[in-house]
Amino acid sequence: MLASSGRPGFATKTGTFRPQWASRMWHSRQYEYAPMPHAVFFNRGTAFHGTSAVGLLGRPASHGCIRLAPANAAMLFRLVHKHGYAQTKVVVHGGSKAKGPAAAGSSDRRRIATYSQASRREGYRATRYPARQTSNWPF
Repeated sequence: MLASSGRPGFATKTGTFRPQWASRMWHSRQYEYAPMPHAVFFNRGTAFHGTSAVGLLGRPASHGCIRLAPANAAMLFRLVHKHGYAQTKVVVHGGSKAKGPAAAGSSDRRRIATYSQASRREGYRATRYPARQTSNWPF
């Protein structure tokens, strides 16, 4: 699954977080009331949420949020609410180089993993969503 994180000048903060609040449909108060469907806020104004700009997924595109395909954002939104904020961790980190053509020129990648204690007990694996963080894409 592809995701987009912060573009140059708007880096997505790395670390381990807990969801703080969520909204089925939020409109950004900072960026022209941009729609943020299935938003789960985990670090002040930073959230993972759906986007209609799916063509930009896989490369930096946001003002710091993690953008996901609408169906993926909806699935994560449901899982967070199923297991609860206290049992959910959101981990954003620089990961290893990915294999394949999407990784061309990649040395710095960010990943987000969302999972819960209950999910691990039920046999679910952490789901990671890589997103490009460098601006040297071959396009």
